[in-house]
Amino acid sequence: MTTTSDNLGINYDHTWARKPWATRVRIVLMESIMKPVNRFFAPATVTGLHHLSGLNGPVIFVANHSSHADTSTLLTRLPKRFAHHAVIAAAADYFFDTKRKADFWALTLNAIPVERTKIDRRSAAVTQQLVEQGWNLIIFPEGGRTPDGNLQAFKPGAAFLAVRTNAPVIPIYLDGTREILAKSVPGQPKHHMVKRHQVTIAIGAPIYAQEGENARRMAPRIEDAVIALSNGKAHKAAPVSHDEA
Repeated sequence: MTTTSDNLGINYDHTWARKPWATRVRIVLMESIMKPVNRFFAPATVTGLHHLSGLNGPVIFVANHSSHADTSTLLTRLPKRFAHHAVIAAAADYFFDTKRKADFWALTLNAIPVERTKIDRRSAAVTQQLVEQGWNLIIFPEGGRTPDGNLQAFKPGAAFLAVRTNAPVIPIYLDGTREILAKSVPGQPKHHMVKRHQVTIAIGAPIYAQEGENARRMAPRIEDAVIALSNGKAHKAAPVSHDEA
């Protein structure tokens, strides 16, 4: 017998969220609610939009992760041709642990569940298929929000997909979102209040997988590109081991 938990987490069926009616609802919510709310709490300066000229998708957007405000900040600043046709790689254990949360994030953000600690064959295959179908992907390769503001080591998921789909990777550095809503850390005051703060979004040049390059070799190039966009604010984290599918 299939239990409710069998349909959550990495097993959650999110295909309904890309049906025409759901896409229309999401675009309306994005333009009428998410955009004005985010622009109030996160007034942003965006640089590097010229790097998106001539690109129509699919594109893999890779950014550092400091806050739950990161996704809405990106979606509401990217050109509509990308934002209205994007999927968000979200932690299966956090955003898809209950039916209500899973349905909410799938509808409002077109979020899809992925493993944050490793490259899971099933989620990798689904994500690859979506990119090949023309969906743009937003992924935070640190696997979670930074607890202290420092960059965490990148996992190779974005590189894994870029190598297999030939989609360009667009590196992005977000600065200021942690001041809007930081991750709560055990032993420290919890951050429940959203604060208004200026944000900077730096968009870099497209990165393509080179001939014969695998994910392990490409991943550091992506991480270095994001760090370079930080103007010295981010530094390379200590490497961690990866389980590449």
